[in-house]
Amino acid sequence: MSKLDISSLLNQSFSNDYEPIDLFSLFEEKAEQYDLSPTHARELLGIEYRTLVSILKGTAKQPNLINVLKIAEFLEIDFKLMLASMVANQDSKNVSKLQDARHASFVAKNFDVDRLHNEKFIEDKKNTNSIVERILEFFGFESIADYEEFTKRVGLAVFSKSKRNFVDKMRYFAIHSAYRLFEVIDNPNEYNREALMDLMPKIKPFSQDVENGLYVVCKALYSHGVTVIFQKHLPSSQYRGATMFVKGKPCIVITDLNKNYATIWFALLHELYHVLFDEEAIQSDGYHLTDETESQITLINEDEADTFASDYFVDMSELKYIIPHIHNQFFVNKFAKKIKVHPCIIYAKYRYVMLDEFGKNYYGAFVDYFPKVENAVNRLNPISWKKEYSINKVAENLKEIFDLKSEYERTGKQEKTRK
Repeated sequence: MSKLDISSLLNQSFSNDYEPIDLFSLFEEKAEQYDLSPTHARELLGIEYRTLVSILKGTAKQPNLINVLKIAEFLEIDFKLMLASMVANQDSKNVSKLQDARHASFVAKNFDVDRLHNEKFIEDKKNTNSIVERILEFFGFESIADYEEFTKRVGLAVFSKSKRNFVDKMRYFAIHSAYRLFEVIDNPNEYNREALMDLMPKIKPFSQDVENGLYVVCKALYSHGVTVIFQKHLPSSQYRGATMFVKGKPCIVITDLNKNYATIWFALLHELYHVLFDEEAIQSDGYHLTDETESQITLINEDEADTFASDYFVDMSELKYIIPHIHNQFFVNKFAKKIKVHPCIIYAKYRYVMLDEFGKNYYGAFVDYFPKVENAVNRLNPISWKKEYSINKVAENLKEIFDLKSEYERTGKQEKTRK
């Protein structure tokens, strides 16, 4: 037996293009077809006149399910079609109640209201209608049906578990936000894997420039068809990066999960590894998360991506050379300049190796040598969840940031103005 999809039913019933069946006229036609008077047909069905008329006219507030099934069988129409026509014929007061119930179900099923309220994404966590309005405005959709169609189109494995918890809801809200943003940005540049491979060795030195390094690298990646965005980490979503392919082009999300400058660079190279070597697996699943609690893609080896990102900046031979001098800031800074990385990346690798190989925790050490993440990502308009933010606004800002041509045009105009 096929599942009754209430959302689809309501979408159909409330659509402006939907013309419901005139059930009353159809009943009379069927009675005549069976050579029965309407009264005789009603008596055969065992339904009182007022009850029958209220169901056929769509005025019944709480119609008996058995009676509805009887009528659908008599009319020889699908039960779902019967319900859709009944709902569409409801008076405005009942339709409003149905809409309210639908909004409540939509919100409860898909969103962690408490956490979104704490993030100031929504103002009133008890008003489901205002929550739905905010969500649709944020994503740039006209209706719940548009949002649900989007999730089907994206094809993410949303809520595969029977029990949906707040971790799932926040994680998928973040993923859907990113995916929608990539769709709206719609990077016009061609993606070429070989060209990206050529770009990879040139990224490393930019880690030294806290204020502008990531900005320049992300613009270069964008010109190569790879779009990178930064998200403020949502509580409980627990991922530091993600890779997805949108409209056939690689897209990367980096979050400030650990609020660590070195981690941002490691995360970027980690995800670029997935772009280069795991495209097929990611394309088949829809996306890949780094630091995800539940494994979604078994074909992807996270250890290889971690090793690649770590060794890209500081390989083990370089680390072994600097370990005896790790507490000599002048020596570390000089060595960092030689291998063209920010000094904190050396400290970050040292911390990781000491814990991983020797069980020694140095994560409280060297904290003064790590720049603030905000200084690195501010020029890239990181996505937060404030009430004034929307996907369309963020996309517009990012397209202006990433569009090298526009920058040249703006610079040229400024120079002409000066002249």
